[in-house]
Formats: sequence, structure tokens, C-alpha cells
Amino acid sequence: MFMEKSILNVLYLKNKPQINDNNMPSIINNSKSIAIISFIIGTILFVIQLLSNTESKVIFIGFIFLLMAIFINIISLIILIFFVLGSTKYKTSYLKAIGVVLLNIPIALLYFNILIKNL
Repeated sequence: MFMEKSILNVLYLKNKPQINDNNMPSIINNSKSIAIISFIIGTILFVIQLLSNTESKVIFIGFIFLLMAIFINIISLIILIFFVLGSTKYKTSYLKAIGVVLLNIPIALLYFNILIKNL
């Protein structure tokens, strides 16, 4: 009985997901890349809609993109928040990455406001 519990404990501790700072560069770079790519694609769709000045399929494509971007950026943000809570070494770097991800919110609201006024 004791042997079974110790084996289970070793297996649990060995396979237990841990937040460590070894993944820091890739998590931060991926989150920043996702935010920047979302910004670029959103800006391109925004400019195309402004230039076309009609109710085209760009609005529908933009709406679908917006839903996907919100979903992906929220997942990225949640991951970064978990790493901020579990990290002491790279907390500033994680917080800066969170700032980059969050910068898309006011930009998206500005684009939305401009498009609503132009329709």
C-alpha cells in the first residue's frame, strides 16, 4: 500500500504541470506576435473598408476576424497572466507583453467608432 502511494506521488509530481521561466522567451514572443499580427490584419481590413466606402463583404470578413482575434488574444492574455502570477524572475517582461496584447482593445474601439460614423 505504501509503495503504491509513493509511486503515484512520484508519477504525479513528475507529470504535474509547472509554470517555469524556461518558456519565458517563447511565450512572450508568441503573445507579442499574436497581438501585432492581429493589429496589422485589423488595420488592413479597416483601411480596405474605409477606401471601399460601401457595405461590402469586408465588414463580414472583419467581423469574423474580430471574433477569432478576440478569442486568440484572450487565450494569450490568460496564459500571460498565469505566468505573471507564477513568476518572479521575468515579471516585468510578462507585464510588458500583457500591455502589448491589451493595446489592441482601444485601437479596435477606435476603428469601430470610425466605421460606425462612416456607415
